[in-house]
Amino acid sequence: MAASPPRSQNQSFQALVRLLRYAKGYRRRIIAATTCSIINKLFDIAPEILIGVAIDVVVNQEQSFVASLGFETPQQQITMLAVLTFVIWAGGVAV
Repeated sequence: MAASPPRSQNQSFQALVRLLRYAKGYRRRIIAATTCSIINKLFDIAPEILIGVAIDVVVNQEQSFVASLGFETPQQQITMLAVLTFVIWAGGVAV
């Protein structure tokens, strides 16, 4: 005989189903809020990634990851990272 799920888990699932039924008219707002939340989280972690990429540029210069994207000199690479950092910062403020 298969074991049934614990009572608290069943109640939680029923509460979620009730919430989803109630929120049916708010589907667009829920999707928009979820999307904004995900984008915000990406903007939150992007600066740390950009710092790592900047260190790669300083250490590897013409052989860095950014150089493989077509930015040949370290100055071009750092400039591209600065522009990208500003765009991410502005996007994080906007979201």
